[in-house]
Amino acid sequence: MQRFGFKTLIVFLVIVVGAGTSCAGNLYRDDDMARLSTLVRTTMSIVKGEYYGKTMPSQIKEDEIIQIVRTQNSRHFKELEQLDGQIELMIVSDGTYMGAIIWDSGNNRKLIQDLQCTLKLDDPTYQREEFGNEFTLDWKICSDQAQ
Repeated sequence: MQRFGFKTLIVFLVIVVGAGTSCAGNLYRDDDMARLSTLVRTTMSIVKGEYYGKTMPSQIKEDEIIQIVRTQNSRHFKELEQLDGQIELMIVSDGTYMGAIIWDSGNNRKLIQDLQCTLKLDDPTYQREEFGNEFTLDWKICSDQAQ
């Protein structure tokens, strides 16, 4: 009788603990996100050079970004290997300023949003749970920076 109660308790604990951890979602390490934010900053600078003196499109998808980086950059840009099909990058523009979004397409989780006009990473969204790949930073930040 005692043995049956112990086994039931173990099974119950395994179910409760297993269910709790399976709903926990992905954890993103700060050092991985630091590398991604460096990739975002560097990539935005390279892409900005491609569009210098030209009108930038409102959205540049990852394939085009990779092509621009490879064309503009004479060395092998190994940082692009971080864009592995699950981690995705998109650059957006309002016509004057540029921003970037990195998201984990495997679970539709936004990781980083950044405006090129600022000095530091603007929005490390990986630190909270935000979904989708819509750019939600305010372009007004850039015009405020210019003044």
